[in-house]
Amino acid sequence: MNELPNLQYSPILRQLLAEYCKSMYEENAILDDYHLFEEYKLLFENNVLNVLFEEEYFRNLLKHGNNRG
Repeated sequence: MNELPNLQYSPILRQLLAEYCKSMYEENAILDDYHLFEEYKLLFENNVLNVLFEEEYFRNLLKHGNNRG
């Protein structure tokens, strides 16, 4: 867990982290791989990685609406 070799090989994780950071930090978000991985470590250490998927869910819900039934 100490080091992810390169977010270049994890494009989905990188995108989730970038979108999460944009929503959390707005114009102060730093989206390079080093800072994204630091955010990942923080989320991991606090056992809240689920927020990445919740962010994606709500973003998709806003974009596409609720198309269930």
